[in-house]
Amino acid sequence: MLNKIKQSLFRTDLEKWTIKLSNHAKSSVYIYGAGQLGIEVAIICEEMSIEVKGFFDRATHGNTLWPNIPVLQVDALSQFENEVVLVTVVKDRDVLLKQLRKDYGSLVFI
Repeated sequence: MLNKIKQSLFRTDLEKWTIKLSNHAKSSVYIYGAGQLGIEVAIICEEMSIEVKGFFDRATHGNTLWPNIPVLQVDALSQFENEVVLVTVVKDRDVLLKQLRKDYGSLVFI
């Protein structure tokens, strides 16, 4: 039951993210956070025909996640421009978003 509630909340957030994505004319994203929430968001993105190009994560890199999506180091964000990154970190999310936007201003963090 809890999983269904979580999935419903994720879908609601993802629907909001999708609206923001359409404002940026993007049908593909990166996901910041390769944990369980990030994976669930990737699954929902696929269901909504949003391509997940990769994950950024502090702890895991050089691996691939479902389905063969690369996991990159957070420092690799500096190599990208004009990409949308869905931030799936819950703890101190607002602080993290502020820092990411400051450090990587050429990316759109949602």
